[in-house]
Amino acid sequence: MAGFFAVLASVLAVAETCNMPTSVTGVLSDGTNIVNARDVAVSGSYAYVVSTGIDGLLVVDISDPTSPTVATSLVDSTDMAAPEAVKVVGNYAYVIGYTSDSLAIVDVSNPTSITKVGSLNTSPSGDMNGAHGLDVVGNYAYVVSRLKSSLTIIDVTDKTNPTYPSGLPMGRQRADDLASGCRRLRQLCLPDGKLAILCHCGGRERSHHTCRRWRCAGHHEYGRCLGNCCGGKHCLCHCPKWRQHRVS
Repeated sequence: MAGFFAVLASVLAVAETCNMPTSVTGVLSDGTNIVNARDVAVSGSYAYVVSTGIDGLLVVDISDPTSPTVATSLVDSTDMAAPEAVKVVGNYAYVIGYTSDSLAIVDVSNPTSITKVGSLNTSPSGDMNGAHGLDVVGNYAYVVSRLKSSLTIIDVTDKTNPTYPSGLPMGRQRADDLASGCRRLRQLCLPDGKLAILCHCGGRERSHHTCRRWRCAGHHEYGRCLGNCCGGKHCLCHCPKWRQHRVS
């Protein structure tokens, strides 16, 4: 407990040395393009704003902080409907749409003339149903969905064709196919090579991180293989004898 208060005191000491702004430097008021603004990302001399007012992405020139101006905007109600978050990495902006259940990738190499180059749409009610949070690390985009209570990992190596990671099965299984009664199975091969399993059971997503390992290849005495993932390195099996799932 003493250590906790020492850390807290240190944080407070740092906060006290910060110079808080006492006035506003510049303001951009736009009753059309910034209605119900949801998120902003800054890269260089531009701010990228997503707003449900236009179902799209707004680019603001902030090279003169005292007088920000609209550089351009991109409206896309198909893949950026009710956008919730934006991330800018390099020459690309990534935008998720809450009602379009989607991820859009926008080329912002020329901030005054932006274009959508790729998208992944899971509407209606797919794996990004109610997309709400976004992060982009390396070649992967991570999307959390409020209505689906899920995490979706998307390979964005090819900006024009974002895809689920190789070997990620998205199909439904019948309840009697899975011993635990799970209705949806999701195997995620994470960038670090580890395997994560999400099972949709009784309306809740449950994550199984410590599955027991067992050899399984196709149909044999240990049960039916439900699918391969991670480039065939792993296989999730339904093993009736043990009434549980095993990962090899």
